[in-house]
Amino acid sequence: MSINDPASTNEVYLIDDDDDDDDNTENIDDTNNRRPPPTIGAHLLAMYQGARRSGIVLSVNDKCGTFKMRFDEFPTAEFDYSFSYKSSAWSYIGTAPPSIDPTITSVETIPNEEEPLCSIAQKFKSLINFMLPPNWELTREQISSMSNDDLSQLDMTVFMHSYREKMTKIVEQHKADEVRWRTLAQHLQEEATKLLNLSGMSIPTDCSLEDFEEHIQRNMNQSGNIS
Repeated sequence: MSINDPASTNEVYLIDDDDDDDDNTENIDDTNNRRPPPTIGAHLLAMYQGARRSGIVLSVNDKCGTFKMRFDEFPTAEFDYSFSYKSSAWSYIGTAPPSIDPTITSVETIPNEEEPLCSIAQKFKSLINFMLPPNWELTREQISSMSNDDLSQLDMTVFMHSYREKMTKIVEQHKADEVRWRTLAQHLQEEATKLLNLSGMSIPTDCSLEDFEEHIQRNMNQSGNIS
């Protein structure tokens, strides 16, 4: 099948070195074996339709030892072409990436300590902003913009004491407001009961607010039935 035939675009391209002498063939094979396999996105030069053309690696198949390439001159899927890792038909543009020492059985990944530290610091800022007492010395904007060094200098003992003290004041104020509003509601209920009883209703003066509403509804229903 001709290389120019679009139907051959998914074939693996191999160079026939039968015309070279044995020593030259061994040197080429040894060079290709030492060459690191391409990775997705790598820019290569490869023989295609009788000329060396530049392109980019679209996909790799380590199991089969092949990769698929798309050429800059033919940027459509119908011209994509596959090559073997060991084929001499392709080469890196510029300096090839360093090859991995075959004696190394595993690659140790050094964790990036800065990333989890930043994540922890961000969560810590969110927690402080959530617990921030009213009228505290720092605003939410100031806390959000604090560096890790600034956070390390934050006195959490003072913060928690201020948080507990001011939250206690808020709770106590809420209880005092509730008592005041209940007293006011009870006074209004008593005054309303007097007026309603003068109009002919019969509502106890010491009933609860819920009972007060039931008495009014019952008296209104009775008045409707009489009329």
